[in-house]
Amino acid sequence: MANVQAGGQSAVPEAGERPFAVNGDQRLLQALTTEHFTLQTARSATIMESNGRSTLFLSTVSSAVVALAFIGQVADDSQPFFLFALAVLPTLFFLGLLTYLRLAQNAGEDLLYSRAINRIRRYYLDLDPAAPAWFLLGGHDDIHGATANMGPVASSRHLLSHAATMVAVTTSMIGGVFVALAVGGLGGGRVPVAVAAAAGVLVSVVLTAALWRDQARRWRTAEQSVPPPHPSHPDDPSRVQPTAGWSPDHADVDPDGTDPPSAPEQ
Repeated sequence: MANVQAGGQSAVPEAGERPFAVNGDQRLLQALTTEHFTLQTARSATIMESNGRSTLFLSTVSSAVVALAFIGQVADDSQPFFLFALAVLPTLFFLGLLTYLRLAQNAGEDLLYSRAINRIRRYYLDLDPAAPAWFLLGGHDDIHGATANMGPVASSRHLLSHAATMVAVTTSMIGGVFVALAVGGLGGGRVPVAVAAAAGVLVSVVLTAALWRDQARRWRTAEQSVPPPHPSHPDDPSRVQPTAGWSPDHADVDPDGTDPPSAPEQ
């Protein structure tokens, strides 16, 4: 076996030494490299699926709005318009809800893949004391480390940039328009426009808040699904980055060889 040392010496690393797995088990390194490539492919698949579903939903909404405009122009009275709108808007709302659910799932999957990649990158960083000089991204596998590598800060505000949030807001507006048209149309014109509009706005706000809370809950579930063995403090950078003009030759390594190099002070 490769991990049995010659001369009957113990394979257990002594104090101050690195585990054998970090010292270069080629089979493990090959397996992690393959897993890294697989995770990158999975992340690309989730991004492509999210883009495709978002495009399909928005294209359907645009086509439905154009159709409603044509119906409103050619119809002699408002009854065909209301019938067509009451038939199309629930379909759009249902399509938007399903699209939102899948996009929220894709966001959780992408977070999981990103954390797994960071965990593998942590192994790469531990292979050699000078390795951090060549890796721009950090190796912390908690949500703070994953989001730091992608740019945003780990907070609920970053959900505003998600495709699921865009679809959720659009779906909520469709639901509000449907309620407003239903209140105005089913009332036989006796319901004031302001009342129907207020009902639509209220429904839109309630739906937006409900979907926002659902997305935040899903994100917290994805965050807590896997305990991170290499966490980072949320107030600190995910990893000390080398400054310009710094090379691996400048790395200050402790005698035990376990501390990563730090950037020189400016």
